[in-house]
Amino acid sequence: GQRDSENFWKYSTKLKELDLQKGLDGNELDELNMHRFLEFYKETMTVSEMRENLRSTGAIQGNVRMIPITHILIFKYRADWHHLVNAPQGDNKLEIAEAQHKLDEVQNAFKQ
Repeated sequence: GQRDSENFWKYSTKLKELDLQKGLDGNELDELNMHRFLEFYKETMTVSEMRENLRSTGAIQGNVRMIPITHILIFKYRADWHHLVNAPQGDNKLEIAEAQHKLDEVQNAFKQ
């Protein structure tokens, strides 16, 4: 709810502060800065604990290099990453229908 949305905003702001490469455009951290992120929120973990926790969600496999904020949120809120990547992004049915209509018109024009 409201509290989660405020926390998401705080997480995003902190991540951008710690992202030394992308700054305000940042959306992921290397392991060292991810540990700094976790320490800031009093959620300190060892390297192996963090890696195992991230892998336990199924969203990360193999070596962990860069950690997107979505992966931290998936772990923290025990979310199903399948649901996240397949979730609709707003209600834009009207725009999709309009775009489909324009595409159909163009395709029909090429057929003639």
